[in-house]
Amino acid sequence: MPRWARYALLILWVGFIWAHSLVPADTSTEESDFFAQLIAPLLGRLGIHEWDTVTFLVRKTAHFLEYLVLGLLNWGAVSSEPAPALPAALIAALVIVGVPAVDETIQLFVAGRSGQVSDILLDVCGGTIGYAGRVALSRRRS
Repeated sequence: MPRWARYALLILWVGFIWAHSLVPADTSTEESDFFAQLIAPLLGRLGIHEWDTVTFLVRKTAHFLEYLVLGLLNWGAVSSEPAPALPAALIAALVIVGVPAVDETIQLFVAGRSGQVSDILLDVCGGTIGYAGRVALSRRRS
């Protein structure tokens, strides 16, 4: 895939993440509830029946997964640079930390939403695991 396409995918994904942060709390809750209803039977089999716990797990899993994808796309973009001015890992780290920091800051200005440091930490974990997993996979192929 051409370098420009890798960066385009990364930028589009960041746009998706930030646009989702602009969704008011009521709409965000409706989305979480929709997915919670889908997985509630599965979680019930695992002994998780409390609705607040189910929706909490849905929201935090969504955070983790969207940043896991960010980490994967981030690797695709920075690994395509022939000779970056900064080391690829540093560029990747700036994206993995910067995007969730902006994401949670956006939420401070949206009705009913709040920015949380715990979400930034979860997002950074997702991005780091996505990036590191892709690095490991590429090294294994080599």
